[in-house]
This record gives sequence, C-alpha cells and structure tokens, in this order.
Amino acid sequence: MERKKIIIGSSSLVAIAAICTISLMNRTSFTELNSNKNVAKQIATTTKVAQEPIGEETTSESTVNETTVKTTDIVVIPEVSAAAIEKNKFKKKASIETKKWLDARNFDHETGTTITAEKLDLIRSQIAKMPKNKNMSMSENGPDNIGGRTRAILIDKTNNDRIWAGGVSGSLFVSTNGASSWERVASYIAAGGSPNISSMTQTNNGVIYVASGSADESWNGNGVHYSSDYGVTWAQVPGTGSLSVINEVVSSSASGDNTIWMATSSGVKKWTLGDANISSVSVGTGNCSVIQISKDGTVLVAGIGGSNSNIWYRKMVELLG
Repeated sequence: MERKKIIIGSSSLVAIAAICTISLMNRTSFTELNSNKNVAKQIATTTKVAQEPIGEETTSESTVNETTVKTTDIVVIPEVSAAAIEKNKFKKKASIETKKWLDARNFDHETGTTITAEKLDLIRSQIAKMPKNKNMSMSENGPDNIGGRTRAILIDKTNNDRIWAGGVSGSLFVSTNGASSWERVASYIAAGGSPNISSMTQTNNGVIYVASGSADESWNGNGVHYSSDYGVTWAQVPGTGSLSVINEVVSSSASGDNTIWMATSSGVKKWTLGDANISSVSVGTGNCSVIQISKDGTVLVAGIGGSNSNIWYRKMVELLG
C-alpha cells in the first residue's frame, strides 16, 4: 500500500475530514473496497479534496482502482506558544544542571574521574556493614549556669584570645583561649554587677564597660560597671546606679578618646574615666534605645523616642566643646 503525506495547519476542517476518511481506508482491505463501489467513490472524492493546495504536499497523486489503493497521510503541525518554548528551554536547562550535580556527586577524588559502578557498590556495602548505633559521651563546654541569650560580645583590643560575652539574664562570661572554653566572671558578680547585660564596649586605654538593663525585656539593671585590669576588679560608673535601663554603651576608636556614651531611658549620657559623675548630652529628650558613634569619633547618632521616632546626630566637636 502506497502512502502520501500532506502537511496542513491544525485548524483546517479539510484535515479533520481527510483524517477520518483515511483512517477508514487503513482499516479496510482491498477486497472490501472493490465490493463496495459507493465507499470507494467516497474515499476517492475525499482524497481529491485533501489534495487541494492547503499545505505542503509531498506527493501529488492518489487513486483507487481494482488492483491498487493509495492512501494519504495527513501530518498536523500544532501551533507552539512562546510560553511553551520558554518552558522547554527551562526544562532543558534544568536537565543540564541536574546532570552536572550528579556528575559532581559521583566524582571520584582518588582517580579524578566519575566513580565506577563497581566502586560505588563497594562503598555502599561497606556502609551497610557499619554499626547502626554508636556509644558516645558528651561533655559540656559552657557557659555554665545557663548563660541565657548572649546579647553582648566584646573581643579584647589588647588580646584577641580574650573574649567577653554578656547574657540577657545569665551575667558575664569570659574566654581566654579564643572561645575554646568559658568561665563565669565571679568578680563582676561580687562587685554587684547586674546579670541582665545589654551592651559592652572597650575604650582605647583598655578599660572594659558593661551596661545592664534592657527595654526589650523590661528587665532592670543597675547602671554600668567597668574594669581597668581586665576583669580582676570592677567598679560602678558614678551616677549610673539609678539608671535601671541602659540600652547601649559605645565608644570610638579615635586615638586618645576614652569617653563612653550611653543610651538610657532618660536620654543620652556620657562619662570619661576620672569624672566625678555622668553628664547629659543634648540630643533630644526621652528614651534613647540605640546609639552609635563613628570610628573616628566625629559623629554621634542616637534614636530617641518610641520606635526611634526621632533620629538625632551631632558632631562630636559640638558635644565635647
């Protein structure tokens, strides 16, 4: 049986009629066609209609007689949208990426090539022989006594292996070996330092300052404590004992600048080692929840009021002058 192909658009009604008729031809033997002249005529007529120039034609003739039946195949080309094309591109890219991932996963670092199936089976068999459970012992490395959330971290300027950590409710801890182990600073507690630590800073002369009290948890502290001998002894900054909330304490890295700046519930305060008392800074009124100072010590920025509704900044020359 000889076949011919005609390529037409998917919306052609002629193609639909031709496909239906040709399907009948493919299912009818020559003997049946020869015995039924009406069916043969119908097929010949439909084939003629299908041969009209409505698409790309690969063969120009189709006949029906007593000895030969030539059928016609209709190839329908569906319309492909731009979205479908992009989807196919994405699938192809995903397939390539997946292959890359599998190749990397099966890379044999000993040979520099893809791992063989035999070696992969050997690895799986070795893993299967490993014990399902192991006896393990755990040891606590601290901090002890439940340090709580650690809100303040300070790396000592004079010794990078000495690190200070202040808990929201667990007091002060120190590590002298680069955080490999920790111990609670008993001298800070003995000096009356609050366990509710909010912030820490270290001035250029090495003095460490620990602020306490936090508006976030509404936990009160008892001012700022400082140590001039790296935690051996502690003292309270004069005038801060009555400040139950000190949200932050900062200092600059400018040479010779040893002043600290405090964000308190009653505004911004400052103090320098040796001063008889703290002093207020004129940068707005109300609760100061956040404060920062530039590294060169020239600009101070503070958030004043509820939800830091007012952001104040002042040049240090004005504040110190």
